[in-house]
Amino acid sequence: MSLFNKTDSTLYFSKNNPNDIRLGDLVKQDPTSDFHILGYPDDEGIKNNGGRVGARLGPDAIRKYLYKMTTANSKISICDHGNLNTDQFKLADRHQNLIEYLENNNLKKWIGLGGGHDYAYVDGSRFLKMKHNNKPLIINIDAHLDVRPDDKNINSGTPFYRLKREFKNNYDMIQIGIQPQCNSVEHMSWCKEHDISIIKTEELFSSELSLTEYFVKHFSSHIISQRPCFLSIDIDGFSSTLAPGCSQSWPSGLEYKEVHEFIQMLYKRLDVLCLGVYEVSPPLDIDHLTSRLAALLVYNYLTYN
Repeated sequence: MSLFNKTDSTLYFSKNNPNDIRLGDLVKQDPTSDFHILGYPDDEGIKNNGGRVGARLGPDAIRKYLYKMTTANSKISICDHGNLNTDQFKLADRHQNLIEYLENNNLKKWIGLGGGHDYAYVDGSRFLKMKHNNKPLIINIDAHLDVRPDDKNINSGTPFYRLKREFKNNYDMIQIGIQPQCNSVEHMSWCKEHDISIIKTEELFSSELSLTEYFVKHFSSHIISQRPCFLSIDIDGFSSTLAPGCSQSWPSGLEYKEVHEFIQMLYKRLDVLCLGVYEVSPPLDIDHLTSRLAALLVYNYLTYN
């Protein structure tokens, strides 16, 4: 049985009009495409962490809005690999099989659509195993640190614990948008002990600086031209007014404008090889706001030039 199920072809939206190109027109299923999209329709990790399920429906909900978007750049090439088949394997095996799939297909730039944030371990593992000229960087935008031990089970709170255990200090990591009510003192201390940097929302807001200004002020040494980067976005890092459709979101999250400005800076100065957007849960959404936000984040990555 195939590891992936094909994406429903009706999601590849088209006006059949060369003067009104949509992203759905640019999916060519060519393995040499510029960008590769993979869906992780799996929220078992969220359930294991005591969260509200529904993110298994996230990948196709994101695609629904993504492929309707217009673009002036008709030269973008997209290969959509479909959705991970979650029926035949245990969660740990899904992760391992997917890592091997990413390695075997030798993807250069890819987008992971969650599904639970435990899949950031998969995307991060493949990213860190790639050969890089500069020390790789992981940036996570999230309300939570997600450094829980996995001794009891793999869950949506374990990805960065697993990556640090496996790859030690062979990379740098910065966590952005961390909210005090969402994280224990123990996890904060663990990150400090393991050289994981943190930007807390309370510190960012009190600084009266934009996210970009704050990042440049405190982490300018991390901005090395074309430095390889994995950008992980747990959608609950945004304010609940923008992203109500996730297991847990708060009004104290980040706003789109400041995150957009910050990410554009990353795309300009770093080499972002993987974008992961996780935890979009359509059953918990309001007027599809969260799915639209996630689709817009992917759109900005695909169309940046």
